[in-house]
Amino acid sequence: KEILEPVGFAPFPAAGGPSLWCRLPDGILPASFLRACIRTGVGVRSGVDYAPNEATADGLAIDFGRLPPHVLVAGLERLGQAALNAE
Repeated sequence: KEILEPVGFAPFPAAGGPSLWCRLPDGILPASFLRACIRTGVGVRSGVDYAPNEATADGLAIDFGRLPPHVLVAGLERLGQAALNAE
């Protein structure tokens, strides 16, 4: 939360496993965010692929169950940078 909320993400626990669901910051389109993630060097998949309904399709799931803490923190920092750089 300390990394994602300051740049506008709205994180909340996802049901069914070690993951966190995050809505994209206001005004950021999913396609624009995905392109910014590629430029920033972090891999994500569109929330449309995993959203339980259309109301949550403007986000992404972050699976943290298998990542060492330092890798997770670096990835979250890159997600924040991508959000700042999304067109």
